[in-house]
Amino acid sequence: MLIFKSKNKLLVIGVLLLIAIHSLNTVFLSFIISNVISAATAQSMEIFIKYLVIGIIGFIFFMIIGVLIAKFKSKAIKLQNTEIKETMINYIVRNSKYNDDEKKNLSLLTNDLKQLESKGIEAEYNIANLVFTFTFALVASFMYDVWIALAFLVGSILAVLIAQIFKNKINLDSNNWRSANASYTNKLKGYLLGMETVKTYQVEDLVIKNASNEANKMESKLEKMNFSVESTNQILYVSVMILSFLLPLGIGVFRMIEFGVTFAAFMAIVQLSNSLRSPALQSTQVVNEYSTTKPIKKIYLNALNENKEVLKKEAVNNFSKIKILNANLKFNNQVIFDSLNFEVKKNDKILVIGPSGIGKSTLLRVIQQTVELNSGTYYLDNEKSNKDISKLFSLIRQQPLIFDETIFYNITLGEHFSEEKVINAAKLALLDDVIDEKGLNYYVGENGKNLSVGELQRIEIARALIRKRPIILADEITSSLDNKKANLIRKNLLEQNITLIEVAHNINDNEKLLYTKVWDLQNLEKIK
Repeated sequence: MLIFKSKNKLLVIGVLLLIAIHSLNTVFLSFIISNVISAATAQSMEIFIKYLVIGIIGFIFFMIIGVLIAKFKSKAIKLQNTEIKETMINYIVRNSKYNDDEKKNLSLLTNDLKQLESKGIEAEYNIANLVFTFTFALVASFMYDVWIALAFLVGSILAVLIAQIFKNKINLDSNNWRSANASYTNKLKGYLLGMETVKTYQVEDLVIKNASNEANKMESKLEKMNFSVESTNQILYVSVMILSFLLPLGIGVFRMIEFGVTFAAFMAIVQLSNSLRSPALQSTQVVNEYSTTKPIKKIYLNALNENKEVLKKEAVNNFSKIKILNANLKFNNQVIFDSLNFEVKKNDKILVIGPSGIGKSTLLRVIQQTVELNSGTYYLDNEKSNKDISKLFSLIRQQPLIFDETIFYNITLGEHFSEEKVINAAKLALLDDVIDEKGLNYYVGENGKNLSVGELQRIEIARALIRKRPIILADEITSSLDNKKANLIRKNLLEQNITLIEVAHNINDNEKLLYTKVWDLQNLEKIK
């Protein structure tokens, strides 16, 4: 159960204990009813008043327990929901790959985890409540009359077995709805982000039509899933009423007539039958809804285990050599690399060239291990890599990733660096003129809209330089800079005591001489 994956296990156990105590209220009610009826049969006001007072005190006690359940269960659910979100964010951030579908991850974190909360965690507490209620009611029923209790038990079990017939259908419809919902969310986000282009080319009508079609597909899948759940619940309701109420009730009447079971005992069992029949009915509904969270639960549990494995990995922050042998990579059945072999040594300055689309940027991500090979072997210092190598790399992207924060934050990303180190890195990235004019605490705006593309590119370069990691991967880093700035920044990078692997276009023969190696991906033999 998910609730036992919580870090706050004592709180969870405490809530379950309170639920167990509160579940005794149905047994207590049957006890009061039995004794009140006995008092009426004996025509004793003294006995009646006695059990009336006991009943009032008892139900006030159960009310207090109910309030405590509401308080502590809400707290337990809140804490565990936070844990789940932290786990999934941790998993996605640490394990995301260069070619991951970011919109799919966004849908998972927003839509799917909400379903896990409402139909997963809360459902488990509800199931625990139903199990306790059913168990206590069953034990109490046996104390009054074994045969009537057996009739209620058998009827309830048969109703639950019927529920299993419909379980697979609900699971299938749930998976279909989840896929359709993710597709709708992803496409809708794409349309909204591309609104400027939509308006420029006057294709609003097409976008509205396509978005509406996606919404209709998603709602159709949701309609089908809801129909499966609701129709199943109706069938189960009738099954439960016949099997676990009417038939056992008939057996109870027969036992009164033929074997002298008292009216008080019979009424107590009838009252307890509600606590047998209702949990049986509700449990099938709750379990059916709970089963719809199975795919999301599987993703979460996998993330939980993966995060533990990542923590076990030894982190390295230095190297002497990286070697990749027989690298094969395909995207969408398109071959990117075929039996590629190469080696990177410490302090190498490597230039990667080749026509657009040949895989230069992808090669950087292969070296960084954010793109997984279909086959091939990755060696770190002559050993097969099974360590966390993320701290070896800084990455300068062609399209800078900029946060709606200050220049200082965008360079440091919230890590602790002195202002002096930030300024020194900014100088190497030729960003000092921007800082002199605007200051380190200047807000760059959403997607860096307050700065030019070239200024944003230099922030990305400063971000890589300040960390002084052993390897800098540079992907078309001067594409938005004038030749003078591009040459100065390239000179500054080449002079650093680091390994540099740079993807670049329009490099002349003289500039190529500045590098220790030139890899031409159009001629793979040159980098073997």
